[in-house]
Amino acid sequence: MRAVYAALPVATTYHRLHEEGGPSPSGVGLATRLEPVARFMSRTMNRKLSRGVTLSLALISILSCSENGITGSDGISTDDIDADANRVATVTVMLASSAIGVGDTTRATATLLDYHNRPLTRIVTWSTNNASVANVDSTGLVTGVAAGTAEITATRGLKSGSATITVTGIGATGTGSVASVAVSLAATSLSPGQTTQATATTYDSANNVLTGRTISWASSNISVATVSAAGLVTAVAPGTSQITATSEGKSGSAAIAVTTAQITNPGRVTDLKVIAIDSTGVTLSFTQVDDGTGQPANYDVRYAPPPIAWGSATSTTTGTCAVPIVGTVIGSPLSCKVLGLTPSTAYDFQLIAFRGTLNFNAVFGLLSNVVSATTNASASPPPPGSVEPAGMTPITERPFSALNEAGWTDQASPYLTIVSDATAPKSPPGVIQMLFPAGFLDG
Repeated sequence: MRAVYAALPVATTYHRLHEEGGPSPSGVGLATRLEPVARFMSRTMNRKLSRGVTLSLALISILSCSENGITGSDGISTDDIDADANRVATVTVMLASSAIGVGDTTRATATLLDYHNRPLTRIVTWSTNNASVANVDSTGLVTGVAAGTAEITATRGLKSGSATITVTGIGATGTGSVASVAVSLAATSLSPGQTTQATATTYDSANNVLTGRTISWASSNISVATVSAAGLVTAVAPGTSQITATSEGKSGSAAIAVTTAQITNPGRVTDLKVIAIDSTGVTLSFTQVDDGTGQPANYDVRYAPPPIAWGSATSTTTGTCAVPIVGTVIGSPLSCKVLGLTPSTAYDFQLIAFRGTLNFNAVFGLLSNVVSATTNASASPPPPGSVEPAGMTPITERPFSALNEAGWTDQASPYLTIVSDATAPKSPPGVIQMLFPAGFLDG
């Protein structure tokens, strides 16, 4: 600051003596020597030199610096790039990490020096020569996009510096970090008590799907809907809530609306069909419907000789179609089998969806379409010896008295004899007859 005070009298004296036309004092030599510098500074700063007044301004700007040490403001804005053109000597870029994975980030920093190797605090412009590999934001944050290399450059005025970043593909040095999370809901509107599944998909910065990432779930309004650790959303009360999934600090959400249940009659099955037939059973299939409250309906399946009349038809009591059939998931297929049918007989089948309890408070939908099927004929048993179980030896059909294989003999005994009995259901004409006389042990 002493240099500034010394300059002002000299410049002022020069101005006064010059106007009066008097001799120049010893200080005029200093002002004279500074005048060319002042003119240069004035031109540089787009000022017109108008005798001593502008000279005084120029001297203030010059003399505010002493040797290599800055003693005051340099009079140049840190955002004035044109004024910095002759001040910035070098720009050096450093990367916190010179190699990152796809989706990962690192920080780039720029160091600016003047021609005396003194650091300058200036704002730089960041750029990349290959945005398909790595991009950089205005703060110098570098993000890996795809495998390859890119030059990250910092520029101030006419000076710039750069550093090379290497981006490795996913799986080379590790998978990329999560850049975004998308949430989808199987159903976006529920009634209280209903549930739906929320699914989260994680992406890296190149929009590649990342798998195996830990997901945490949250609901913005648990009085409306809750969500489990597995993403199962349960409606609680009418309103709206955001279901949010978070992974590695990134989040995504989807809105769920809970509305008052509109109670109607159960739905009608329109696609009942026969998918298998045997001699005593028929397998049916159909698409499950709503019970009128948003829950899966239950079903009453009946059959009768054609044409079926629902009121007199028989409710199924055997097989997996036994009434009531409990529904599982609305819109999914359900199959079951009706048993206890007569071979070689034609039948009609029909069902109805309901909610509640049969013969108590059941609420019914409309009757389904009718399907028909004829059971197969019953199979006749094979003749002896034609088809025997594995490991069995066929033996010709003969009376007991004629059997002598494997130790069979006709024993002469008063208690065990072989007699003829035409009424015997098996192996006539010979049957074994055992006599138990009075007093026979255990007889």
